[in-house]
Order: sequence, then structure tokens, then C-alpha cells
Amino acid sequence: MEPWSAQGCRVLLIAQYDGTPEQGKPLAPEQVRPMALALLSNRIRATAPDTFRFFAQEGVSIRVISGDNPVTVSEVARRAGIAGAERYMDASTLKTEEDFAQAARDCIVFGRVTPDNKKKLIRAMKKEGHTVAMTGDGVNDVLALREAD
Repeated sequence: MEPWSAQGCRVLLIAQYDGTPEQGKPLAPEQVRPMALALLSNRIRATAPDTFRFFAQEGVSIRVISGDNPVTVSEVARRAGIAGAERYMDASTLKTEEDFAQAARDCIVFGRVTPDNKKKLIRAMKKEGHTVAMTGDGVNDVLALREAD
């Protein structure tokens, strides 16, 4: 899966489960039979690189915060023209307020970010004195949208 993720694809495993899933319990790995991988690719608008270049010229620092695989998100951000997209991290490793503050200073792309951690990243950027704008396309973005300026 990693080579496809590195090319900016989301990779879904299609599998058969030889059993009856029980709600609230994890599937038994020995009963999962992989059948195929499905690759999904994000289409990048032709104008995206020019838009991000304009923001950079205006002194706007871009961050990408996503619940997806950080390797995939980094590659999509790079193709979209976001400077520093190679500086990515798996946000599931962030635990303390200082972890979030350091990551917000050092990284451009964040993957595996939960809704609560999106809010914590926005809060960390604001504590550093930044005015933070946020866009999002789902309910998982609501906490961060409310936290942003």
C-alpha cells in the first residue's frame, strides 16, 4: 500500500470476512481475507498551484490538516504546489500541548488528525500569535472551524 500512498492515492482494502461481525468489537484478523485494493486519487484543480503561490507571495502560511495517511496528504499537497509539503507528520503521535505547539511550528502537512486534534492544532497556531483561517468540508472540521479566527 505504501508505494500507492506515496503517489498520493488513498488505498482501500476490499476484503471478505468469514464470520459474523459483532457490533462494538474488532474483527478477528484471521477471519479477514483480502481480495483487492481500490485506489482513489484526488484531482487537483489546474489553478491550485497559482492560488498557493499567490498566498505565499502575500505572506500567508498554509497548513494541511487531514484525517488521511500523512504520506498521501503530503504528496497531494506537493502536487497542489504547497511549499514545504515534504514536512509532514502523523498527528496521532501528538500527546501534549507542547507536542502540538512544536508540530504547528515545524510541519506543513498533518495526517491522521482527529477532529479534537484539528482544534488543538488551530489553538497552538493562535497561541503563537497567528491569525488562523480554516476551511473544511465535513462535520469532522466543525471544532477547528469554531476555534479559528
